[in-house]
Amino acid sequence: GAVGGLSEEPGRQACPGNVQENPASSCLEVSQCDPQLPSEHYWITSANGTAVRVYCDMTRECSCSSASAGGWIRVAFLNMTDPTHQCPPAWREIAEPVRVCGRTN
Repeated sequence: GAVGGLSEEPGRQACPGNVQENPASSCLEVSQCDPQLPSEHYWITSANGTAVRVYCDMTRECSCSSASAGGWIRVAFLNMTDPTHQCPPAWREIAEPVRVCGRTN
C-alpha cells in the first residue's frame, strides 16, 4: 500500500525523500538515487532544516543544465488555459503559440 501518497515498493525506502524521516537535499538527489522513480511528491529538507513535501518532476529535460533529465522542484503551477489567470509580478505573458508566462529580460 501507500503511506502519505508514497509507494512502499521494495527499494524505494533506500532513496532519500521517500519518507519524512529521511528527506533528500533536493529533487536532483532523489533522481540521482534512482533515475526510474516517477514524478510525484517527495520529502526535501528546507532551508531551515525541516522536511517539506514537494512535487518533483523526474522527466523534464533542460538544456540549461549538464545534469540528466529529472530532479526539478515544481515551485508553481499556473493554468494559463484559464483566461482569468495572470502571470505573477515580474513575469510577462507570452501569447504565441500558446499562452504562457516567461521571465522579463
